[in-house]
Amino acid sequence: MRSLDKNTDSKKDKLILIAVFGLFLIEVLLRFYFADFSKSAHTYRDELRYLQIAKNIFANGSLSIYGAKNDYQKIMFSLLLAPSYIIKNSIVRIKVISLINSVLVGSSVFPGYLIVKKLSDNNKKIILLSLLLLSVFTDMCYSLTFMSENLFLPLGMWEVYFLICLLTERSPKKQIIYSILNGIFSYLLYLTKEVSLYFVLAFLAVSVIMGIREKSIKGILRQCVGYVGSFGICFLIAKLTIFRGMNNSYDQTSLSAIGTHYAFEYMIYAFFVHLIFLGFASFLFSIVFPLISFKSLSRIQKISFLFLIICVVINAATIAFTISVREDLGRVIPRQHLRYYAPLMIPLLMIFLCAVEKNDVELSAKQKAGLIITSVVFIAAFVFLPAERIPYTISDFTGLHLYNYMFDFRFTDMREGTEAVVINNGIVILKLLTAAFVVTGLILLLSKRKGLSLIFFVSTILLAEVINSDIAIKEIKKNYHVSEEQAQKAENLNQYLENIDGNILVVVNTSFTENKIMDTYVSSDYCVIPKWQLIEAAADVEYIDLRTTKFSTIYKNDNTLYDEYDNYDVIISYSELPFSEGKVTAVDDNDPGDIYIYQNLTPGQLWLDYGNE
Repeated sequence: MRSLDKNTDSKKDKLILIAVFGLFLIEVLLRFYFADFSKSAHTYRDELRYLQIAKNIFANGSLSIYGAKNDYQKIMFSLLLAPSYIIKNSIVRIKVISLINSVLVGSSVFPGYLIVKKLSDNNKKIILLSLLLLSVFTDMCYSLTFMSENLFLPLGMWEVYFLICLLTERSPKKQIIYSILNGIFSYLLYLTKEVSLYFVLAFLAVSVIMGIREKSIKGILRQCVGYVGSFGICFLIAKLTIFRGMNNSYDQTSLSAIGTHYAFEYMIYAFFVHLIFLGFASFLFSIVFPLISFKSLSRIQKISFLFLIICVVINAATIAFTISVREDLGRVIPRQHLRYYAPLMIPLLMIFLCAVEKNDVELSAKQKAGLIITSVVFIAAFVFLPAERIPYTISDFTGLHLYNYMFDFRFTDMREGTEAVVINNGIVILKLLTAAFVVTGLILLLSKRKGLSLIFFVSTILLAEVINSDIAIKEIKKNYHVSEEQAQKAENLNQYLENIDGNILVVVNTSFTENKIMDTYVSSDYCVIPKWQLIEAAADVEYIDLRTTKFSTIYKNDNTLYDEYDNYDVIISYSELPFSEGKVTAVDDNDPGDIYIYQNLTPGQLWLDYGNE
């Protein structure tokens, strides 16, 4: 009988593995179908970095942006995109990048499968349900963009899997080997996104907690020393080689930002707001129920849940300190950055499904009270307050799309009183749906009807994520879309500049965001300056001498000078420039929009006459 059971389990494992590969292929094809459209960068400063660095890594091995050195060091995503620049046709290259992104986000099913297999003790039902939810997870929609989240999501989930393996490993030899390998991998993830340091800090915290509980100082040392050591060695090697002489490009650690009482209090406020919105986006119970039923979880589920929750808390605190207090000070609701939690939300959901599946033991009176109180407080805070106290929030492409969508939803105008005040139907519906979800979930969990509970939670979350993804896809396409005519004009410019053997200067009127289409489609490197620099340099001189006059790049706030450039062969401008007659040749038919292209006929000089401007 045991032999038959083993054979049956082996066949089921093979079938599930085939299903995982099948889901990966479906995800790649589906994501590429949505991602394959004419587009330009939208989340501009971030995506500009990734594309410009990828372009220059391929062209000359440099990490420059707009022809100037920069200190940005999170280059893993750019390294992946760099080979796409071997494709000369920019329209085809954008398609290839969309395919790369689709493969990256689709590959999240592999670490997802391994995580849930480990957490559920290879429970086939929980594995299939978890993979189903992962396949429609809203953050999978980043494949439509040029954001590094395409890489952060799968690598972050691999990080969760590897660190769970390390934290639950009992063999001393394997602990040492795994800790060293995990330190190296964590540094690669750090090169993808700086915020991933929350994995490092959470791992160290859990290692210390476990070591103290198990009274094993050696265990702490085996896990932490090898991990921190290999991470630190990778960090130092990179700093002494490819990042030699570079400063921190994202210096958000100064304590001066919280130097006032108001700023400090706002940081604390933002921290709790981030946790509240994460609770909403995580469907409340996926965090609360495993916490309430913590004692009934298996050892690996307890360790994993503790690790993930510490990651969440550290991440919320980091966002509140590095972003909210600096960029959102004074907002009623600080901007939400749930994409940074994406690698954590799916594993937390997996633990929740495991906890529901095991929900056949009577909860204690304290556990029941905790579950009821949490649910009641959430309903009271979210549902029974006036409409204006449920605020609209600015967020990225995450589970809050449905939340915000409801604010604009009206099937009719409901009016009350003589002044005909409009009641927002969306807020009313949002309150009712939220209350219904919480009450139904609470009743099912307290009744220990795990079959109905799984059906209810999986179907509800699945429906919500499908709607979220649909809204996200439509919004991304609206924000990123450019016409095929614009794309083709940009490709014409790309082909023209490919044949230029010299330096290119781009002049923008006010903001470098005018340059979006060029930055997306043009593979040649170029310098970008604001128009006022030309006006200022041309004042009271017959011509601008480029040997003595150096422009500064618009990309850098500290006015980094183009010291190495003594000549510009082509000048591209977003407004007509008053060049002296015979000093340039105008190019009229290769532009991607309302721009002007000039071939400079006077090397090292720019003859401009601004008169009294």
